[in-house]
Amino acid sequence: MFVGSAIGIDETERIKIYFSPNGNCEKAIIEEIGRAKSCIHIAMFNLTNGRIARELVKVSKRGIDIKVIMDMESSLDDHSKGKFLENKGISIKYRKGHN
Repeated sequence: MFVGSAIGIDETERIKIYFSPNGNCEKAIIEEIGRAKSCIHIAMFNLTNGRIARELVKVSKRGIDIKVIMDMESSLDDHSKGKFLENKGISIKYRKGHN
């Protein structure tokens, strides 16, 4: 997994890049989620990480607007957290992939 972060618009913030499995991606993602001030928009194939899903729920309770787009077929995976997030009131849209 590779995670790149370009949070913020002004030039005082630095771009951060993380690699996984040994680059602390999960920790970095959770910390960035926790720093959200107004919204988080996510587009990803599938979300299977429970700690990240729980952090999204936690910040949504602070009033952070969260929107997620995920692949429809992958959402059927037993490990997908899409339904968990939906059940917690987070907006999930599913898109069917194209061949």
